[in-house]
Amino acid sequence: MTIKKFEQGRFVLKRADLPLVFIHINKTAGTSFGNSLFSLFKDENISRPYRGDFSTMNLHDPNNRLFHGHMLSSRWLANGIPGHMICMLRNPLDRVISQYKSFREIKNAADAALWVDNKNGKEALKIARTSSFDEFLLSDNQQIMGHIDNLQVQFLSKDGGRGYSSTKSAIEILENNFFFFGITEYYQNSLRLLSWQLGRRIEHGKHLNASPVDIIEAKSDAAKAALNSYIFWDNFLYEAACEIFRDRMKEFEFLNPEPPYDTFGLDPVPDL
Repeated sequence: MTIKKFEQGRFVLKRADLPLVFIHINKTAGTSFGNSLFSLFKDENISRPYRGDFSTMNLHDPNNRLFHGHMLSSRWLANGIPGHMICMLRNPLDRVISQYKSFREIKNAADAALWVDNKNGKEALKIARTSSFDEFLLSDNQQIMGHIDNLQVQFLSKDGGRGYSSTKSAIEILENNFFFFGITEYYQNSLRLLSWQLGRRIEHGKHLNASPVDIIEAKSDAAKAALNSYIFWDNFLYEAACEIFRDRMKEFEFLNPEPPYDTFGLDPVPDL
């Protein structure tokens, strides 16, 4: 059995015996997307989530067909375990706003117990729950800054950093090393494309981690400047990713001319 990977502008056949590796970037519809991926496997074929230590994931267990968690792609590539990496990306501004809203949710307070820096994590959640969006953006809490400072470039770059060289490497790794990436704003088409690449139909997950729709924006000049800094490099990555994704969808639809099609463009998805 084979699967399809995009290389040099065309889809090519690849081995289907390698596991999938879901690089879960925070607040990119990852919970919903992850549930869709989990539905493809039995529980015993899904690894424990990555919590900062690969040793707990039983990397060498051949029964594991899906690895997942908030892990940098550079760290996964460094561990030397072959696998097909998958991720979702999201409009950087919306992702930062969603992170703020998530930190404010009382129900998410338990997340701090899972973070390496538990004390800093608890402080981050407390700040978010008691502050305006401007105050959140201007906070010097390391947990907050780490979650909003060009996070998508951090997850995908060669060095796990930010800046021009990191962004350049993130785009190259995304295009050349990932088996698949989707775009949250093109969620339906992302599922269509991945289904075709895997040769298995992927449905919406049973659980959508949606939050209420409301207007959140930076108001002061200082907060606007901080926000622009936090999404500056992610914007370059996102724009490049959308262009690559559109090209892949055109190739996919050329190879699959039979209707029906979803309307290509902004799919209606919850604010995740």
